Amino acid sequence: MWFLILGGMFLATLLGFSFIVLKTTKFSLLKQWKHKKMALVLSAILWIFILSALTYWGGPWNMMASFIHLLVFWMIFELIFTVIQKLRRKKFEKYHAGRLALVVTVCYLAVGMFFAHHVFRTTYDIKTEHVTELDAIKIVGFSDSHIGATFHADQFKKYIEKMNQENPDLVVIAGDFVDDDSSYEDMVGACEALSHLKTKYGVYYVYGNHDAGYYGKEHRGYGKEELAQCLKKNKVIVLEDETVNLDKNLYLCGRQDASESNRMSMKEIMQEISEDACVVVLDHQPNDYDAEEECKVDLVISGHTHGGQMIPILKAGEWLGVNDMTYGYAKRNLTNFIVSSGISDWALKFKTGCFSEYFVINLLK
Repeated sequence: MWFLILGGMFLATLLGFSFIVLKTTKFSLLKQWKHKKMALVLSAILWIFILSALTYWGGPWNMMASFIHLLVFWMIFELIFTVIQKLRRKKFEKYHAGRLALVVTVCYLAVGMFFAHHVFRTTYDIKTEHVTELDAIKIVGFSDSHIGATFHADQFKKYIEKMNQENPDLVVIAGDFVDDDSSYEDMVGACEALSHLKTKYGVYYVYGNHDAGYYGKEHRGYGKEELAQCLKKNKVIVLEDETVNLDKNLYLCGRQDASESNRMSMKEIMQEISEDACVVVLDHQPNDYDAEEECKVDLVISGHTHGGQMIPILKAGEWLGVNDMTYGYAKRNLTNFIVSSGISDWALKFKTGCFSEYFVINLLK
């Protein structure tokens, strides 16, 4: 899905470039040039410089995201002021559409950066009939840290301190802990931060689609095995289609990521677990809801979607049938589903329509 979105962004940037270049010549500074071709050339040079600076700052995807937002706002204001101008039957002395487009885009993306880089706390109170022998259980966790994307290991330690203050019974990590661009030093530092978590039942982790790395071990200096070793060294339990009995009738199931060809079905995993047990499932990608509902598990925790990341992407994964849910909470019969927007980002430095978070789940009788 992301390849379709990124491909669309690239095409929109190419097509929108000529529009922005042409409209920029309406600003007073370029409008005064007698030769229109020279004004166009200067406008093109200006925008090539701006786009190059944005690429240097945040890479090609953030450059394209910024440019496309500017393009959309510019087209909207262009239409609005064209209508106003016809109604008033008089031309504007200054090019207000372009000015407003620039100001609104900068403000909008600044808010998007804040929501991507500031981590919020999200709480869920969930009742399940299976938690009968235990008191309320507090689960604290996060997904999609993509270490190095919006924060490094030193900042991650501060988020771990906040999670510790929740006094969790259980801490879960729902995949994509690292990314292809997460350095070895950052990975080690982030794993060490996890060792400071204090819980009753422990810290558990499942792989996401980015954790193993798409470009091979050589690209970032470590692979799936080294990541697992570092996590285990820091008291994190890695689950791969495995279930652990935490206490009495409370079980935690960690699934292989949906991208793995050898992943077990939910039925296979649940074969030896009593129907009366309370089962919490960690499944990075929220796309196996029918099977998980059929097995009557109590709670499924996922990430992967980043909350839809940015308007207008948002629920594109649901519309395309790739994901069963994009963000938040839903219940199907006896099964509760939670999808986190993630504690960080992937390629983009902006979140609009959602925010970065860690979650606190109170599992109640």
